[in-house]
Amino acid sequence: AVAALQDKKGEDIRVIDISGVTVIADYFIIASGSNPNQVQALVDNVEEQMYKAGYDDPRVEGYNTASWVLLECFRQYKIQKKRGSSSVNELLRFLFML
Repeated sequence: AVAALQDKKGEDIRVIDISGVTVIADYFIIASGSNPNQVQALVDNVEEQMYKAGYDDPRVEGYNTASWVLLECFRQYKIQKKRGSSSVNELLRFLFML
């Protein structure tokens, strides 16, 4: 995700691991763009790269005005344990701002 932001010249990129603090997400990633078109390009690129990495059904808010955009990416996968398997959910939240 960070590489996708850097690829589109995202500014002030911050990755905050909140997995030990809350259950709402594992990471909160914040980036800025210099204009609405750049913010939309950041969102589009991150969304595409996250889809390729196995995250599907992204939720996007604020895309049309692009003064701020919230993008949530979710993925579920199985972990094999000695006694069967269990599902793990991973949620990433991205906040893009002008």
